[in-house]
Amino acid sequence: MENAGSSTYVEGDVAAPFERAYERIRATALSVEDSLVRIAELEEGLRR
Repeated sequence: MENAGSSTYVEGDVAAPFERAYERIRATALSVEDSLVRIAELEEGLRR
């Protein structure tokens, strides 16, 4: 885990909740291609 001033390293059972959260984020994230399309859509919306 990182913050503005330092980093904390966790391992073993203590890391399990962070690993699960990271995997859930990855599972729901858009692909690179889909991310680029979404960013372009948002940019176009701001130009209107």
